Amino acid sequence: MVFTRMDGVPLGLIDVATKKARTAALFHMDSADLATIARPDGGLHAGKHQCGLTSFGGGLVLRGAHGSVVGAIGVSGAPTEDDIAIARIAANTLGA
Repeated sequence: MVFTRMDGVPLGLIDVATKKARTAALFHMDSADLATIARPDGGLHAGKHQCGLTSFGGGLVLRGAHGSVVGAIGVSGAPTEDDIAIARIAANTLGA
């Protein structure tokens, strides 16, 4: 696990970013995509908070050359669209 935080960012966002990455890694889907099954009438709605998951955008799956999941990245602290964009830039920088 690698972690970094900008100076002055609220400490609570560490937990949010970690949950975004955890969600993406465990479900092999970006955290924003989990929203499709984590809504009130979806099968995961009741358990997502109990398991340390989140359906906020900003958690991206990192895949290897053959499409296998090799990890995930989570970004939090900006509006959701910006968290996703920052995560994509980071993933591209890592070559995933």
